[in-house]
Amino acid sequence: MSSARRNVDATQRDVALAAKVSQATVSRTFDDPEAVLPATRELIRKVAARLGYRSHAGARAMRLGRSNQVAMIESSDPQRHWLPIRLLVGMQKALSPAGYHLVHANFLDDQLGDARILPNLLHHLNADGLLVNYTSEVPPAIDLALTKLGRPQIWLNVDRPADCVRPDDRQAGRLLTSHLLAMGHRRIAYIDSVRNSGVVHFSRNDRQAGYQQTMAEAGLKDCVFTPGGRPYHELAGLDVFHAFLVRERPTACIGYASGDVGMVMVAALRSGLRLPQQLSLATFSEEPSFMGLCITTALVPAEEVGRVAVTMLLASIAQPRRKRPAQALPFTIYAGNSCMPPG
Repeated sequence: MSSARRNVDATQRDVALAAKVSQATVSRTFDDPEAVLPATRELIRKVAARLGYRSHAGARAMRLGRSNQVAMIESSDPQRHWLPIRLLVGMQKALSPAGYHLVHANFLDDQLGDARILPNLLHHLNADGLLVNYTSEVPPAIDLALTKLGRPQIWLNVDRPADCVRPDDRQAGRLLTSHLLAMGHRRIAYIDSVRNSGVVHFSRNDRQAGYQQTMAEAGLKDCVFTPGGRPYHELAGLDVFHAFLVRERPTACIGYASGDVGMVMVAALRSGLRLPQQLSLATFSEEPSFMGLCITTALVPAEEVGRVAVTMLLASIAQPRRKRPAQALPFTIYAGNSCMPPG
């Protein structure tokens, strides 16, 4: 058979002969790609593709004692997990060069919290380590079950002292407030319209604390507006926002989320305020929002969280007994056209 002809039964030996390398080098290319020079690795993969060779994942996992897969496990409750597309992009950027793949699994909370069920569920995922995407009010039973599992794991977007990666939301609150102060604003309000309802993520406290700390350092009084419990879509909520703007007369508002900014924007227009000449608006998000204005945004470092989390997990797989300090990653500013100096 010609070496150029596709062969579904091709072996590592066939690939080695065609590429003029040792069979051990072929094996390392698929089992430990970082141990092979990039040019050699590329040559072997091209030859393998031409011959129709496929590395057997199950056999490789048994031979090496690892599957070259990591699993991201998450709650089925959408309020308790975080999954922007940029997070997955960052994960893939760190996984691919290391020869790893991502398995994504969504579990009911009672499954994650049952120490008898969880090992069997995870056994079927055949993963070397876990990315835990359970971000808010983690039930003690789930925390305990995952701890007892003893498998390398990194938590996403939670405030824990070790083995976790999260955005630095306190820094983000300081960043947006400093941005507005530098423009000359002194009456800056902070809006969180659903703070007192539903599941509370740590970012609610941290973003507000960053704002308040920066205002205090500037010798200014903070102005926090938390009407509580009113969904963004309730028309009656606009009256509350309108009354707040009339009462406090801020020149700038920072919204915990884009929905807060949307409510302030509609209430401001109802009040006859010109945006952004009389009221500047800013918020936090994974992507900038467009609401007639491009909203100035503290951009959540979702891609970097994904990349760093995978890097930490792969290090934990290599050295599973070692705890790794938590990492809080900074936001950056997207300067839209929703902010300008007061006047």
